[in-house]
Amino acid sequence: MADLRQADIPKLTHVRQHFSDEALADTGAAVIEQMRLLFPDAESAKGKEIGITAGSRGITDIDLITKAAVDYLKSLGAKPFIFPAMGSHGGGTAEGQTQVVAYYGISEEAMDCPIRADMETSIHGEFNGITVHCAKVAYESDGILLLNRIKPHTDICQPPDPSICGFDVGGRIESGLTKIGAIGAGKLNGAKEYHNQVLQRGLENAVVVATRELIRAGKVCGGLAIIENAHHKTAKIEAVPAIPDNPAAFMQHEARLFAEACDLMPTLPLPTEGIRNAENAARADALYDVLFVREMGKDISGAGMDTNIIGRSPYELVPGKAWQPGMPTINRIIVSDLTETSHGNAVGMGNADFATERFRKKVNFNATTLNAITALTPTTAKLPVCFANDREAIAAALATCSPRSEGYRFAAIHNTLSLQDVLLSEACLPLLEGIPGIERVGEFFTADFDSEGFLKFPF
Repeated sequence: MADLRQADIPKLTHVRQHFSDEALADTGAAVIEQMRLLFPDAESAKGKEIGITAGSRGITDIDLITKAAVDYLKSLGAKPFIFPAMGSHGGGTAEGQTQVVAYYGISEEAMDCPIRADMETSIHGEFNGITVHCAKVAYESDGILLLNRIKPHTDICQPPDPSICGFDVGGRIESGLTKIGAIGAGKLNGAKEYHNQVLQRGLENAVVVATRELIRAGKVCGGLAIIENAHHKTAKIEAVPAIPDNPAAFMQHEARLFAEACDLMPTLPLPTEGIRNAENAARADALYDVLFVREMGKDISGAGMDTNIIGRSPYELVPGKAWQPGMPTINRIIVSDLTETSHGNAVGMGNADFATERFRKKVNFNATTLNAITALTPTTAKLPVCFANDREAIAAALATCSPRSEGYRFAAIHNTLSLQDVLLSEACLPLLEGIPGIERVGEFFTADFDSEGFLKFPF
């Protein structure tokens, strides 16, 4: 690699962002309080088989939350079971999906209830040109409890269309209850069907139509929504009733919760107000020259790296261009490692420009390809240019950016979920002047690497 263009790595400083730390004092008690709104007495649940969704994301205390819901239903005489609701994740197999939820502490032993992971789906019918699938084990039960975290989605960026959905949601619905009711509960068959609508009716409309019809048919008991703060702590748990005669109320309720979740989301530190997209790739007018990401993975984001944080679309990669207004513009992105929880699924790696050999060796290309093709985002499965270690990848990435008189704007983060502490180069600091809630911790220092050439973080 000695003949490749390389640039000197700028000195760095530790910057801390102060986000809202509001969180629930007793998550388990909050679950019980909200479950009472959905199942107020034994008559509402006694003897009923109720399927509870379990997704593939790394949600804080998801085992505690799920167990509390299971125990409450059992206290009313219900017969709850858990079914993995994650579309094509876990390799699209019952065994793989069982392993995914087990990693999060959701097993038959821990939950003291059955886990039914069969991938077979029942077809509920065709509506608005969309075939509605639902996991057969859930479809044939007495009801489904949709349990999931609400947050911005990595593919969806606009509100549902009332002309397709039949009503105005009153906002945006992205990752949350409606989505897990469609793509998650729809298993691999449903995930393929709804993602196939991306270029026709839109994914945002497909998920609303699918869950709308399950609610109308009385298949959904309600939803238990989780909102996390920027520190990845549980900020809110709220019951969302499902009324067969009024499915719009379910989605409208979720849209209000989505707005709350957006307000609590973390961001990269440099302000995006007034920035413009670069006219060409790797231009000096991008907000960041290089973003270094210590790790990516399915437990962090469905796209490995949250597209809302890095400003890159799952459908195209244009360096220096933001996917949506208000998102950062980044010339080059480096990803150093893949989380173990991803089980080799590196979908989203195509949004990075550079990676390491350590990362490449962990990629399961079959699982990654299945996820990318199912989501109609083949570019997300493309392998970045790989280097032996972080030191080489950073130097090469900087060398492919236009030099600035003040030096390169470089940032380093652990992952797109943990943004309280960030490493920034000196050239970034003038852009932070006058911005509240951000402090510099310590002096500038030379980037420190371990014996194998991987970047060391002071936090």
